[in-house]
Amino acid sequence: MVLAEILVGVFLVGWGLAFFLLAMEFPPSLNPHDLGPDVLPKIISLIQVFLGIGWILQTFLRPQNSGGFPMKHPVNILAIMGLILAYAWAMPKIGYYISTGLFLPAMLLLGMERRSLRIVGTTLGFILFAWGAFDLLLKVPLPK
Repeated sequence: MVLAEILVGVFLVGWGLAFFLLAMEFPPSLNPHDLGPDVLPKIISLIQVFLGIGWILQTFLRPQNSGGFPMKHPVNILAIMGLILAYAWAMPKIGYYISTGLFLPAMLLLGMERRSLRIVGTTLGFILFAWGAFDLLLKVPLPK
């Protein structure tokens, strides 16, 4: 299990560095006194890198006889990670509303939610909230 935790930490560090490199390609701010669109993604990616390093360090510093974190559904966790990547890939291609309408129920099912009314209600509520907040209130169109 120690190897798996080290691999998770390495994955987090690698993902954070890749995200940081992608954020470096964002355009600079138009106003030199404002923060540009690249600042928040860079901060988040650096936080992820530091948390990944912390994860690796705590794996080495923890006593070897401790049980660690029990994972009840490791396949579901991996499927959720793949689903997040597929959601990010699909959103510009099929639009925000359709991809979210497919992503949220799948995510809830992988999270062991089985009540269909709760799945439908959560999905519709989230989509309606995003539509109302962004399209109607803020006039910021989401990918179609």
